[in-house]
Amino acid sequence: SDILQDMLENYPPPATYNSDIYTYYSHWMIGLIFAAVHTTSEHGTMILYRLLKHPEIINELIEEQKQVFKDNFNSCNGDYDDITTESLKKLVKLDSVCRETLRVKNDFLTLPHANISNKHIVLSNGVAIPPGQDVLLNAWANQHDSDFQKDSKGNYYEFMPFRYVGIDRPSTKIGDDYLVFGEGKHACPGRWFAIQEIKTIVSLILRNYTIKASSPVEFPTNAVTRIPSGKVLFQNRKF
Repeated sequence: SDILQDMLENYPPPATYNSDIYTYYSHWMIGLIFAAVHTTSEHGTMILYRLLKHPEIINELIEEQKQVFKDNFNSCNGDYDDITTESLKKLVKLDSVCRETLRVKNDFLTLPHANISNKHIVLSNGVAIPPGQDVLLNAWANQHDSDFQKDSKGNYYEFMPFRYVGIDRPSTKIGDDYLVFGEGKHACPGRWFAIQEIKTIVSLILRNYTIKASSPVEFPTNAVTRIPSGKVLFQNRKF
C-alpha cells in the first residue's frame, strides 16, 4: 500500500467538503509534495552550511568517498552509477554529519498534536490533556539533554560532526534523543528517501566542486528563521 491508497482508505473528505473528490486528494498530494521538498531542501542546506562553518570536515568526507567509490570518484562522465542505496549507506561519516546537524538545529517546540477524543488523556507523569488541547514537544531539550542522548561523547550543545560514527545511530533512526522525523507510528515514512537524497546531493557537490564561505556563516538561534546565512563560493574541482 502506498500513501495515496492509505489516504483513499483512511482519510475521506469531510461531510462539509463542497468540491469533488479529485480536487480533495489533489490538494492532499500537493501539500505532501511541498512538505517533502521543503524539508529536504532545508535540511540539505543546513548540512552544507555546517561544512562551510567547519571546513576541516570536508577533506574527511572526500577521503571517505574515495574509499567507498574508489576509481569512480575521479570519473567525470556524469553517469554516477556508483551512487546507489548501498554505497550511500557506507558513507558513515557523512551520515553522522547529517544526524548531528539536524540534532543541533534550532527547532524548539515542534511536532504539534491535538487530543481529538472526547475525554482527557492522562500521561504517565499524571499530566492530563483535555479534549481539543494542542500539545507540542520540546525537541530542543530532548536533543541537548544527556539523559536522553545515546552516545557517550557529551557536550551536547557543541556540534561534533562524527559523534555517531561507530555506534548504531544512523540519521534515520528515531527515538527520544532525535525527534527530527517524529516518533512512533506517525514518524516520517519518507525519512530514508529524504536522507538518501541529501547524502546524494552533498556527495556530488563535494565530488565536483570545492566550496568555501566567502563571508561569515551564521546559524540562527531564534524560533523564526532556520536557514543559515553566508555567501558561498563554488569552484570546479580539479583532480
